[in-house]
Amino acid sequence: MGARFFLHIILICICFDSTIAYAEMIDLNLKDDEMAITFLSLNNGEIALIHLPDQQYILLTNGQSTNVKQLKEQLSYFKVNHIQRMLLTSHDAIDVELLTELIHKYHVQEVISGKKILFQKGSVFNTVWQEGKTYSLSEQLHAKILWIEMNPLLLNFQFSFYEHQLVWFSSCSKDGERHILQLPLKNVNIIKVANYAEEQSITEQIVHHMDPQVAIIFYSKNQRPHEDIMKLLNESWIDVYYTKNHGLVTIKFSPTNYEVITLPPELK
Repeated sequence: MGARFFLHIILICICFDSTIAYAEMIDLNLKDDEMAITFLSLNNGEIALIHLPDQQYILLTNGQSTNVKQLKEQLSYFKVNHIQRMLLTSHDAIDVELLTELIHKYHVQEVISGKKILFQKGSVFNTVWQEGKTYSLSEQLHAKILWIEMNPLLLNFQFSFYEHQLVWFSSCSKDGERHILQLPLKNVNIIKVANYAEEQSITEQIVHHMDPQVAIIFYSKNQRPHEDIMKLLNESWIDVYYTKNHGLVTIKFSPTNYEVITLPPELK
């Protein structure tokens, strides 16, 4: 397993009329053989940004409504002006208007999804991925749909970078669990827990099967992480990062190691 390093970035804040402005932008200084993923700290919505060298970005989103101003502000911390790809992890209650706004603002070239989406004609290229297939996002970063949940359509991904593995759960049904437990997913480094860590969002069997070191839980103003899920993760000696408490969570990968970087949430 890759070694873990924990680094907290503290940015100087300038306060005017109760408004908090970050005095610095964040530069991850990625080398050619590195990448990073940032889990954003929003009031609602599971959204993450994959950072590749040469300012290449991929946005992962469950497509649901969120605070657009908050989202744009957090992307601006990393000087994001263009997003090459948008990867849709869910087709449940998609906010097409929001996605269209992001596509136009960030000049998104391709939207990857589990089925076709009706955007404005000619606005973006829509690619449909299939379960069980592996796709290349860069020379060393590969993505695979482990399981597609139906009704609603939810995509569960495995991301591989050199020897590192990250599994993004969008669902955890009984059928999905049986399927996942049959896959060779030993020694997964990081998991993103499904559905804001609601009840039964992950099971003890899956945790033991994957043996992750880090778990990411997104915050939702409408839902708190279930105490049984938190207990399971903590008793399994997994480092849990909850975006309400930790703010933005960036995981930076080299070929052999990874480090977790947290940016505390803005004061309100």
